[in-house]
Amino acid sequence: MGFLGFAIVYALRVTVSISVPAMINSTYSSESDPNGTGEYCQASDANSSRCNADTGEYEWDSSTQELILAGFFYGYLFTQLPGGWMADKFGGKYLFAFGVLCTCLCSLAFPFLARVGVAAVFTSRVISGLGEGMTFAAMYSMFAMWIPSEERSRLPVYTFSGSCLGNILGQAVSGSLANSDILGGWPAPFFLFGTLGLIWFCVWLCLAFDSPADHPRISTEERKYIESGISVKSRSKSKEVPWGKILTSMPVWAIVVAHLTACWCYFTLLTNLPIYMNNVLRLDLTKTGIFSAVPYAFQWLSMLLVGIPADRLINGGALPRTTVRKLFVVTGHLGFGITNALVGVSGCNSALSVVFLSLGLLFVGVTFGGYLTNTLDLAPAYSGSIGGLVQTAGPVSGILGPYAVGVLTVDQNDLLGWKKVFYIGFGITAFGALFFALFSSGEEQPWAKEDECDKD
Repeated sequence: MGFLGFAIVYALRVTVSISVPAMINSTYSSESDPNGTGEYCQASDANSSRCNADTGEYEWDSSTQELILAGFFYGYLFTQLPGGWMADKFGGKYLFAFGVLCTCLCSLAFPFLARVGVAAVFTSRVISGLGEGMTFAAMYSMFAMWIPSEERSRLPVYTFSGSCLGNILGQAVSGSLANSDILGGWPAPFFLFGTLGLIWFCVWLCLAFDSPADHPRISTEERKYIESGISVKSRSKSKEVPWGKILTSMPVWAIVVAHLTACWCYFTLLTNLPIYMNNVLRLDLTKTGIFSAVPYAFQWLSMLLVGIPADRLINGGALPRTTVRKLFVVTGHLGFGITNALVGVSGCNSALSVVFLSLGLLFVGVTFGGYLTNTLDLAPAYSGSIGGLVQTAGPVSGILGPYAVGVLTVDQNDLLGWKKVFYIGFGITAFGALFFALFSSGEEQPWAKEDECDKD
């Protein structure tokens, strides 16, 4: 169910990215190049008539579009830490449900708010981010209660891989619907995925539980197996989170920096890939949706598979847990950065661009498999709080990345500005790989053990 929850909220995230090109009058949104120094792709015969070429009803320039796309992250930034703290204290079930519900309601309202104005749209995106900011932290906290240590590399990544399915379905379905006349075209995906989210919300409240002890239908054998493999048996509502030790722990900051640098490129693609394909590569909205979905299929595949060798290497004693975490993150970060740079080199070749984007997101699955589960290694009892701290780094990139795109691509049709975006991404991910290699750890920290000693 957590897998499906992430699928729905990510489908709703990318729905906005796909719909914006359909909403915008492109003759207004792209400024001309007075010096003639830009680099522009020519549409092929098959792509020569993009459905939204001049017919979008909203006259939003590049900076306004990027503000709307980044609006989600302004809200997402502020509820990560409170969400993690509340999840560690009270459990993640209702926090996760509330986050998904908030995103669904804002998405259902989006088509109506767009006609009110930019301020209304931006506000709805911020509110959506505020709700969804609790989801990852809530799930980290539930992992600590449900996942034995020998399955720690696999099951969290499987759950988070729901985001890839959401990206795939969101991009492909939204592109097709936005290019149709169903429910007005671009509003249709908001209504579809928003309604599916409301159905999921009701099912989740009935089937999800904070811990094995809370589950009324779990077998005695399964409960004993799970509880024998976790270090956190119950939540202590009076237990204080050791923030001083967390904030001075370099292994914790290694995860934060890894997430910050990976998300710079990842969220830039998540919010802007449809715009890049529609405006720069000159693909129509249907092809934009399909081609934007393909790379996330590769990420999904890698996230499903990456945990298996990680757990086998650790459980079989082939490599220490710390070495495995470093190996996966460094490989994933460098691979993602290099392929980002190669997208810039590919220029107007849309097929080659999709190949490199797909390889890049394949490496994203590898790096996620390295550091997303690392919070459970360091301090299982405080995984929600640490997860909230880590996830706070993501929206920082989600704000700064689109802002950089808006600055570098004043004319969103100009390939030269986008090349700078991709090259900067390579430098940022390379720094993240180096930092994680130097400071990360896969072992439970002494301060976490000390704070757990009075639990039993």
